[in-house]
Amino acid sequence: MQVCLSQIVNFSFLFINALSLVICFSQKLRLLSSLLFMLFLFVVTTVFVRVDTDYWQLGFFIFTMFIIVLISASGATFQGGLFGVASTFPQRFINAVGVGQALGGVFASVTRIISVYMGVDDVTSALIYFLIAVVVMVLTLFVYLYVNKLTFFSHYSNPSSNRSEENSFSKTMSNPTLANLLKEHYKIFRLIWPYGTSMCLVFIVTLAVFPVLSVKINSASSNPVWARPVIVIKTLPCYIGSIIMFSFVFSGITDNQ
Repeated sequence: MQVCLSQIVNFSFLFINALSLVICFSQKLRLLSSLLFMLFLFVVTTVFVRVDTDYWQLGFFIFTMFIIVLISASGATFQGGLFGVASTFPQRFINAVGVGQALGGVFASVTRIISVYMGVDDVTSALIYFLIAVVVMVLTLFVYLYVNKLTFFSHYSNPSSNRSEENSFSKTMSNPTLANLLKEHYKIFRLIWPYGTSMCLVFIVTLAVFPVLSVKINSASSNPVWARPVIVIKTLPCYIGSIIMFSFVFSGITDNQ
């Protein structure tokens, strides 16, 4: 239920972010506000790890679902803004976002295996995971504030700075009305729908297998560590595949140039 709720909210806010939030709020404001709000939610969640909630389980369940919805909404807003920033950079930089996401999955899987190997109980493991998430988001916040001051970042992230030519979408973003955005998104959709359909079908299969089926896999070994490598089996090939595709794309760009 949590996975389904999270994915529905994530998709909904990605859609809202693409159509309406870009009109009302600047890209920097969307990234900073969503990141700070996620940081606040994870701090609250971390505090509740050590709170005894046995006497109000139903209330805590509702509270947890509400937190999941807010985190998913904030994450979708941040993700949409992040891909928006990445799209303004040259092609060889865009793949870094996908590679970074895949590496994050590998890091989380390895952390889980280490905690199982060390025999840490579930409560302590959850506390460590949430603390790691808080530290990572704080680092992300400082890194983003730092790169905003770089000339290289400002040159590409600001559509009006040092551009020799301006496409129709850039002109639309200079006057971002809902009608103009819908028109431009429709043009883009007509160009990318085969790739989008392919990605949708791939995710339908992968999300149907992981984690829905993989969580039901039980190890025949008495050692609990062997019950967790299935997580890495999914995340590690994703990371390797991102690096391989990056090398092919980068080689193609180099050859063309």
